[in-house]
Parts: sequence; C-alpha cells; structure tokens
Amino acid sequence: MSTEEQIRQAYVEVKVLESYAEEIRARLQVVLSTATELQTTKTAVEELSKTAVDTPILINLGGGVYGMAKLADSNKILIDVGTGVVVEKTVESSLEIINKRLEDLEKVRASLESQLSNVLMRLDKSRGRLSELSMPVKETSSKK
Repeated sequence: MSTEEQIRQAYVEVKVLESYAEEIRARLQVVLSTATELQTTKTAVEELSKTAVDTPILINLGGGVYGMAKLADSNKILIDVGTGVVVEKTVESSLEIINKRLEDLEKVRASLESQLSNVLMRLDKSRGRLSELSMPVKETSSKK
C-alpha cells in the first residue's frame, strides 16, 4: 500500500472515530439530562407525599403551561411504566421505580463514558499515525 493510500486510510479512520466520539457524547448528554429530570421528579414525589390533602398545587401541563389543582391523595401517584401505559402506584413503589431507572441510567452513563474513553484513546493513536504518515509528505512538499 502506498504512503498516500495509508494517509487516506488513516484520515478516514480519524474522521470515523471523531464522528463516533461525538455520537457517544450526544448519547451521554441525553442520559445525563434524563437522570437530572428523574432526580427532580423523585424530589417532587417525595415532597408531594408530605403535602396535605386539598392543598392547592401547580401542575405542569407541558410547554411551560401550568394549571392549578388541589391534591386529592398524597399517597397515590400515576406513573408511566412503559410504552405509554400509566398505572396508579403508591409513593413508595413509585420511588422504587424511579430509583431503578436512576440506577439503570447510571450503568448506561458509566458504559458510555468507558466507550468514549476507549474511542478517544484510539482517536489519539490514529491522529498520531496520521501525523507520522504525513510528516515525510510535508517535508517533501516544503523542499520543492
């Protein structure tokens, strides 16, 4: 394989690894955002369970719109258990579900960070190889 072909191959490898690293970073950001949202939800559920029945509360209707309501039962929560299925759960079982989701997200976060670390190490090696391969070409070009 000629030096030029090796340079092209190394360049393509660098670009693929850079793209993969960005994809992992994006996934990691989604996981972190979801974990933050779940932690906020967990805190809200814990506080709601301490709130007296008939207490006026604000409910998020989505899109930055809120409605006023009165708390009917502070011991029951409606929770999405997957694919849009919503079931009534106690506060304790809701918190268990939320904690399990947080644990799962932590495992995914750790896995993504490990993958990112491996890709970044490979990327550094590939960039070094590309630099080494390009050095003689640069020297030849500068002598002309």
